[in-house]
Formats: sequence, C-alpha cells, structure tokens
Amino acid sequence: TMAALCHGKAALSTDGVSTEDYWRSSGGIWLTPCGEIADMGERLAIGIDNLFRDPAQVKEIEKRAKDLYAERFAIEVTMGRLL
Repeated sequence: TMAALCHGKAALSTDGVSTEDYWRSSGGIWLTPCGEIADMGERLAIGIDNLFRDPAQVKEIEKRAKDLYAERFAIEVTMGRLL
C-alpha cells in the first residue's frame, strides 16, 4: 500500500473489522468489503472490476494517494515525528 501511495497509484484493499477508520476517510485507497474469507478473492475481483469501470474515480484516488503519502507517510514526515 505504501508503494502505491508513494507513486500515486490506486491501491485496493479489503475493508473489515481491523481496518483503521483513517483509511476509510482518507480516500487514498479503494476499499471493498471483505465478508467471509472464502469470498475474499471474489470480492477483490469485483473491486478490481469496479476500478477499471470508473477511470475518473481511479484518477481521484491516485491524486489523493499521492497527497496522502506526502502529508502523512513521506520519510521527512516520519523522521519529523521520530525526532
């Protein structure tokens, strides 16, 4: 996910009980419901299909991803928090 964010690429992940609220509100990744483990592959395939069907939304996610990385996860930001 960090590599996708850093390079401004749309990333897809599942949205489940362990997903931090931050990711839901960031708009920097595409979340698809995870449901049952047995259905996860199908749900991810549907999520990928949805991404391909909406290029405008992919562009928006990619812009948010790059901005999100720069604001929250870039090495300069991380080092600033540690020092």
